[in-house]
Amino acid sequence: QMCIRDRSYPNPLALDLLDQLLEFNPKKRLQVEEAIKHPYFETFHDPSDEPLFEGKVDFDFESDMTISFEELKYLILLEINKLKKKIGEPLVDAEAFKNRGIKS
Repeated sequence: QMCIRDRSYPNPLALDLLDQLLEFNPKKRLQVEEAIKHPYFETFHDPSDEPLFEGKVDFDFESDMTISFEELKYLILLEINKLKKKIGEPLVDAEAFKNRGIKS
């Protein structure tokens, strides 16, 4: 099993954090509270200035079997465009993608 730490990179703490955040097994993956305490964030971590989210994140869309893979890709492109618009980057032509009917 190859992990990020196997590659050369000038910041080993960043690699360690990424390796733990990108863990495939969700039971082994770092949670937000653990990640913010990682040594990589040591200079930024200030518990008195870090609000906690106490709501519920709705992931019900992940189990919606009525949506096709192509529709899901289209919806992801729409979300990408929201961010791109916010930061002033050129938008992806999501409508053209939808109209092409790309199959995976």
